[in-house]
Amino acid sequence: MRRVPALQYEDDIFGAAMHIVKREARGKKLTAKRLVEVATNLAKQANKTAPYNLALLLARSPRAAVAQMEMDIHHGGYKNRTARIYELIDFNDSFVDTVLSLPEDQLTTFPEQLQFYMETLCQKVNVLMMTDKQFYAIVHGLSREIAVFHAAKDEGFEVRMASRSEDARGADMVVQNKQGMTMNIDCKTRSSFHFRLLDLKRDQLITDEERLEAEQSGFMVLRKGKHVDFVRTTLVRASTQDLSDIKDFRFVDTTKIGDLLKQAMAAQ
Repeated sequence: MRRVPALQYEDDIFGAAMHIVKREARGKKLTAKRLVEVATNLAKQANKTAPYNLALLLARSPRAAVAQMEMDIHHGGYKNRTARIYELIDFNDSFVDTVLSLPEDQLTTFPEQLQFYMETLCQKVNVLMMTDKQFYAIVHGLSREIAVFHAAKDEGFEVRMASRSEDARGADMVVQNKQGMTMNIDCKTRSSFHFRLLDLKRDQLITDEERLEAEQSGFMVLRKGKHVDFVRTTLVRASTQDLSDIKDFRFVDTTKIGDLLKQAMAAQ
């Protein structure tokens, strides 16, 4: 198990979060099942401070690790796939909530420290922790999502993170401009944007010409889908290669992502 020297005491945010988890367990031994109960109770509480957000994230981590493992093994349809998807959505939402509530001086080391505490907790409840590749793939994707969220605000948009049901249908956040126009955004890394377009072309939801245009522009407005509950969503390529470096979950320069969001809004 990796060792992280920082944040090992009860008066730091990770220590405070673990104290909350243990308190919610009401003195009972922590098990994977009991952590699900703890997470359910914490999710109902109105307290949205960083320690509570982090406690909920940690309580959800073992189930998320199992869900990620099953998703990677089975790929396609399998029993309880929908439940596993929602467990990952809940974990990701808690990650985003935690980052947005953390003091800025704790953002740089947060992923490494989180991985350490997740691994410790998973080991405690006899659950196999995510691999480094799985964990940092999640961090990589969510860092882009959070960076777009901050940039949209900085560039004058009103923005909120998607609800659980909106998230399940592909939206990461909802952005509104000063004229009142709204846009559901699904943030993608450079590679996931490319392969998502290929999937859409294969499913005949976009033409090859539309795919190539999207590869050039960096966004794609989805006007139709395979499912009856389809919601119009815009794929946005949150690529550091195209836009700006990201540091501590923020674009260093928001000019290009701001222009991209305005172009995508105009294409609605």
